[in-house]
Amino acid sequence: MTVGRNDICPCGSGKKYKKCCLTLPPLEPDTAQSPEELLRQRFHAARQGDFGFIYDTTHEESTLRQSFPSRGEYVLFGQQQLLQSFHIIGCRAIDQRQVDESTVEMTFWMATETDEGLQELFELGRFVRTPEGWRYHSGQKMTREDYTGEIDDLSFADFDAVGQKIIY
Repeated sequence: MTVGRNDICPCGSGKKYKKCCLTLPPLEPDTAQSPEELLRQRFHAARQGDFGFIYDTTHEESTLRQSFPSRGEYVLFGQQQLLQSFHIIGCRAIDQRQVDESTVEMTFWMATETDEGLQELFELGRFVRTPEGWRYHSGQKMTREDYTGEIDDLSFADFDAVGQKIIY
């Protein structure tokens, strides 16, 4: 899917693409001032194939970092596997709550395109503030089969109600 310069940016900011992600400078891992800003940066990095940024902004205790202890190994995996078969088309933060002084949970929606076609995903993501900055820690995913309501009506309770939880 191609985004036109005058289209609404798929990152969820509400701005036109030409005034948002089209002209973003190279991403730096420690610049996000909030979990929502980190979410947008990671969305942009995924669209650009910047798997180094995704790795660098993932918490060291996360499942991803446990599966790929080496940054180079993850970047290679991303380039060889994800770049060809997984594309995030759109992403939008819905709600967030403070868990403690350094942890925020955020619900968000994503539209993806994979080898299996278009898919809507909903996520309850956990973001942790470290001395280096905000980091994505983990998430619980739901598909459209799990949640059939309106995107803006998604709540934290909807994730609690899912029987088989997909947490990564």
